[in-house]
Amino acid sequence: MGRQPRFDEGDILKAALHRIAAQGPGAATIAGIAGDLGAPTGSLYHRFRSKDLLVATLWLDVAEEFQEGFLSVLGGGDPVEAGRSAILWSLDWCRRNPERARLLMLHRRSELLEGEWPDEVAGRAAALAGRAEAGMRRFAKRRLGSVSKPALRRVRLALVDLPIGAARSDIEERRVPSHDLDSLLPAAADAILDGP
Repeated sequence: MGRQPRFDEGDILKAALHRIAAQGPGAATIAGIAGDLGAPTGSLYHRFRSKDLLVATLWLDVAEEFQEGFLSVLGGGDPVEAGRSAILWSLDWCRRNPERARLLMLHRRSELLEGEWPDEVAGRAAALAGRAEAGMRRFAKRRLGSVSKPALRRVRLALVDLPIGAARSDIEERRVPSHDLDSLLPAAADAILDGP
């Protein structure tokens, strides 16, 4: 009977998240993560064939977690309230998950991966993007009555770009997003969505 692995996939991903959140994407090396765990590098390569696969898996895990909650709130009840609630949910998620927020809100895929999505996770990445697009389209149809390019642009600006931009400086400075955003952002989003 083989030995139980000392570090499971969750331990490795948590160590990678901590390292990226603390030191940036360049610190996400197999040797560095293994050193943080006190594990031989071979044990990490046994679970992830490359650093790109490890980091892509981590990013997708975090993005899927965020997306599931966000789209659930966005799909609820009255579309005006759903949009406001989705913004507040995003801010609260960032406050509850500071390391995950740093990974998701501060780093683009190109900063984390050397090339395209590894084959093992390319399907997950495509599904994630597809769910995001479908969720935005459903909301645009409910809130604006249209899925035109301008309508989708407004939705993305109000629900994604505006909250991320507003919270970014706090997240960069390792502060929780300011609570004054809880009233400012929904009002700003309503102005964008209700504008001419």
